[in-house]
Amino acid sequence: MINKSDSAYPRFKSIVSKKDLEQCYPPTAEELAFCRGKTRSKENLLGLVVLLKTFQRLGYFVNCVEILKPILAHNASRLKLTSPIKSMKRYEKSSTRQKHLNLIREYLNVKPFVDGGLSTLSAGLRLAAATREDLADIINMGVESSFVTALSSRILILF
Repeated sequence: MINKSDSAYPRFKSIVSKKDLEQCYPPTAEELAFCRGKTRSKENLLGLVVLLKTFQRLGYFVNCVEILKPILAHNASRLKLTSPIKSMKRYEKSSTRQKHLNLIREYLNVKPFVDGGLSTLSAGLRLAAATREDLADIINMGVESSFVTALSSRILILF
């Protein structure tokens, strides 16, 4: 089995720099207004903000337990929320998270991968298999072709 680290699949860096925290993960004023308008509690606000920003960075939704602690802590402190880890564990289990995924898709105007994504991935994998032998290369080429197509047609990648 191939690891994510051996593929072109976008993922968090193992160590998040202060520069990345400041440039990539804080919400803009517009994003914060959107998130505040869709939530009632600080816990849900943190969840929505972090899901939005990590989705924008990676191109797919991650489970809250996969989000690096510095990203959570950075946004929690900006939102004046204490104990972000406990908050995110509760948020992960709530039905609110699924509603937020749909809100983010709507806000960013993206469609789920299932809306044409599987055929795109299959075509990319077939093309890669015709020219490559190494499984990691085939997967990388398939994922890369899916991302290129997805970006041009605003399809959300969900593996």
